[in-house]
Amino acid sequence: AYMQTVGSLADGSGVFMAGLSDETGDGSNPNITPHYLLQIWKPSAKKVKRSAFWQPYLSADFAKDPTSKIIMAEGVGSSGLITLNEVGHLVGWDYRTRKPLWHLHLEERTSAVRLSPDRRYLAVLKQNYLLVLNAENGEVVGSISLKTTSLGDRIHNAFPSVAWSPNGTRLAIGNVSGVFVVDTTSGKWINEVVQTLPPSDNDLCFVDDEYVLARKSLLIHLPSQIQVANYSGASLAEAFHGITLLVIDEFREPGVVAPLRLPHNTAAKILDQARGASDTLPIHPGVAVGIDVGMLAGDVAREAREALIVAMNKAGYEVDDNASIRLRVQTTGPVTKAVSFIARGSYTFNEWVTQVELVMDGEKLWETSLSNRPGMLMTKDGETIDQALEKLGQGPNIKGLEFIELPKYAQKRSSGSGPNQNNALLQTKVTTRGLEDNPSTP
Repeated sequence: AYMQTVGSLADGSGVFMAGLSDETGDGSNPNITPHYLLQIWKPSAKKVKRSAFWQPYLSADFAKDPTSKIIMAEGVGSSGLITLNEVGHLVGWDYRTRKPLWHLHLEERTSAVRLSPDRRYLAVLKQNYLLVLNAENGEVVGSISLKTTSLGDRIHNAFPSVAWSPNGTRLAIGNVSGVFVVDTTSGKWINEVVQTLPPSDNDLCFVDDEYVLARKSLLIHLPSQIQVANYSGASLAEAFHGITLLVIDEFREPGVVAPLRLPHNTAAKILDQARGASDTLPIHPGVAVGIDVGMLAGDVAREAREALIVAMNKAGYEVDDNASIRLRVQTTGPVTKAVSFIARGSYTFNEWVTQVELVMDGEKLWETSLSNRPGMLMTKDGETIDQALEKLGQGPNIKGLEFIELPKYAQKRSSGSGPNQNNALLQTKVTTRGLEDNPSTP
């Protein structure tokens, strides 16, 4: 069988290989029905030891679909195994007995999975939920409903990726709209980097606790949300213990696996320089920003202004209504939607969305939004769920503006358009000969 690596054993002593049982290796023999097989390869001093072949996905629970490509097989615990095939069957196994322990069916192109660095947990992006599972038994130990956040429509998008920070305290979700980061201990969204990215599967990774590499190329500094460098030319990227491995496969040249510590020296220096340059980073500590609540009326406008001043003070902005940079707020709604709560059924709710934007010379520098939809509903004594929802649905969540996290830094957005445009301070080409730097023009 033609085999390829799809994961490793929990102790690192070997790898899982997957391939077709058909002798041709590609399923082209019309007289043989190919099946995907798993095998363990363990390197020894002089040779590679191979286990017996095993054929997962024969059970009716998986629609008897052994012909679908196995794209992931990762060992967990002492004898656990997690597999995923190309039609979305995610299964936890006891590898010793070959028996399935738990099973989820994921939607193609709108789901993503990633094992935590310590292999104890599995992050699963499924429909409108981000789930964290116990990797061995499949028990849900944490979940976030994306419907309860205004980010939901942007996060649940085609070609998503999910990645753990090295310390396991944050999860990043990437898709064609940008990168969004959630704190796994509090469930709070802590970073939002809006940037059109080309569609590509499972290629988001933390290069360390402060940086993510999106779409194999775009390096983002999360504390400042600055897009530092765009490393073009790599066909594959993954990070381990602070080292990023970039695979370069140039035409008519031997492929190279380049181990790098990102950001490299030039990118780190440009980031430091940019933090003090207002022409490159118009949003920076001490920046003067005006407040625009002109699209709101009466008490709502006054309350919004007061709440925004609190948020601006936390971000280090100076409030100056004559400034060229404006913090603009508008609301839309109400829109009647269905909401549900665990074990409590479904209810109707009037949703209002509050849009917040930083604008300079008519161009958006940054944006976010918040909804009045509750993530968790607490009722008072004698109050029904319908009554509580009716009260919340009377207007937008203006008080929540106090708690938005305005960026301490923000870049001018690219003047171009399309998925290959980016705002990176440095354009770096990754070649088999090394890195070729070309600083971007502000």
